[in-house]
Amino acid sequence: MVGVGVLDSYSLRFTRKSTVDGMGRADIVEEGGQVEGKAYEIPVEALKNYLYQREGAPFAYRATFVTIKLNGNDTQAITFTVKNKNEEMAPPADYEKEILRGAKGYLSEDYILKLKAHMDGLKNQPVGGME
Repeated sequence: MVGVGVLDSYSLRFTRKSTVDGMGRADIVEEGGQVEGKAYEIPVEALKNYLYQREGAPFAYRATFVTIKLNGNDTQAITFTVKNKNEEMAPPADYEKEILRGAKGYLSEDYILKLKAHMDGLKNQPVGGME
């Protein structure tokens, strides 16, 4: 890990409907806001031979270049965005737990609290999105 990246003008949403359980999976959406996340430097071979497949590219997700703030500098980064976005839906409990576990100790407490509140709010929505 090379640091925590901050992506402006995007929000973390759950717009990918899983084909396994029908619940939401993470996406970044260009709708204002700010997304925090861990940034890694990885070899191109790992990106091509592992990460693309793990992230469901090119079927569910597509690789997207973004400019993040990393250690005070603008830095080009690759992330993955959902290709065919659905209405936002709650992620499953184990997925939510893993996101929060990975964030703890790295991302800002304020961001983690907002993310948790957002996921909690999705649990109270009727299936298929907001009323």
